[in-house]
Amino acid sequence: MSKSTDFSQIEREIVSRNPALLSVVDSNYTYVYVNETYAETWNRPAEDFIGQKVAAILGEDLFKEQLKPKVDRCLAGEIVTYEIPLETPAGRIIYQATYNPMRDEDGNINGIYVNARNISDLKRVEQRLQRALHELNLAIDTAQLGLWRYDLASEKLHWNEELFKIHGLSAEEFDGEVETWKARLHPDDRAFVDEKFEEVATPEGVSGIEFRIIRPSGEIRYLQASGRAIYDDKGNMQELIGINYDVTPYYESEHKYRTLVESAPICIHQINRQGEFISVNRAGLEMMGLTAEKAILGTPYLEAVSSDDRGRIERLMQAALEGVPSEFEFRGSNGIEFSGSFVPIRGAAGDVERLLGLTQDVTERNRAQREPQFRASHDNLTGLINRDEFEQRLED
Repeated sequence: MSKSTDFSQIEREIVSRNPALLSVVDSNYTYVYVNETYAETWNRPAEDFIGQKVAAILGEDLFKEQLKPKVDRCLAGEIVTYEIPLETPAGRIIYQATYNPMRDEDGNINGIYVNARNISDLKRVEQRLQRALHELNLAIDTAQLGLWRYDLASEKLHWNEELFKIHGLSAEEFDGEVETWKARLHPDDRAFVDEKFEEVATPEGVSGIEFRIIRPSGEIRYLQASGRAIYDDKGNMQELIGINYDVTPYYESEHKYRTLVESAPICIHQINRQGEFISVNRAGLEMMGLTAEKAILGTPYLEAVSSDDRGRIERLMQAALEGVPSEFEFRGSNGIEFSGSFVPIRGAAGDVERLLGLTQDVTERNRAQREPQFRASHDNLTGLINRDEFEQRLED
């Protein structure tokens, strides 16, 4: 085999300027050809490589420990691909090298073709992706999120470990069939979930839906779910993915809260930023002469206040929506006297989202407080003001 390979001028130019490191090594581990990229990487003319042993250029230890075993495999007929970091004059570079057997006219292997691509940037991207994936998995584990994926080709569901925990199942107890999963749904929620599962395959997907599942133990869990479709670069739907989050603790807390609120002897209500009722407990409904909460929801709070007190209470409400709580008394539009309060409720961003109100009927209390004063200034028989009160008013 000649010391130079017989390329046409165009082929030679293409090979020479290829960004990959291209070389030809014979069965004696001697360079037969290197392209310009290869030579420039090592800051040497290409002619310096021809006829030189690979070990002499790249180092005896590197050749013996890492390169020679792979070259020998290629010389035995195997195509070998691997990654290797090399210390070059420009610094440490990671290459992906591929060895292909080179054969003579009789088909005998007499050397190898070497193609080495610089994948340092790719490896850095991979490392960043791995870190991002690790951070994502950590966030998923910390948030206890159940992840699912529905493969359209196999028509199988795939769950992460957390989703198995949420359903109270082991991986061995779930066959990935959609119907098996649906069997775990609460009977009252199945039609709703069927409809929403179909919507996952739409461009909009679904977000924030809630439904119940029943664990094998019979325990009911409340889940919040979101899902969407994944498409390939040609716009073909490939799979459906989603997140399930166990919100049962919130439902249990809400149930305890509602129980306390509903059993309270005073009116407990919430008002949105538009000044409308968004919740009223049973005691509040009784004060207003109502039997159903829906009859009052969306109604302006100020409509329950007498016209004489409405302006004052409106100012207190606006102040509360700006973060200033207040306690006050007023007369209702039904003539009943009340003590009330506005407590600002803030959202995650710190802005006041709604007001919590406490209202109590103080008609009898106020009447009792006014009775001694009334008796002191009025005649017991006629109910008219007495002489002392009359003279006092004249002096005033």
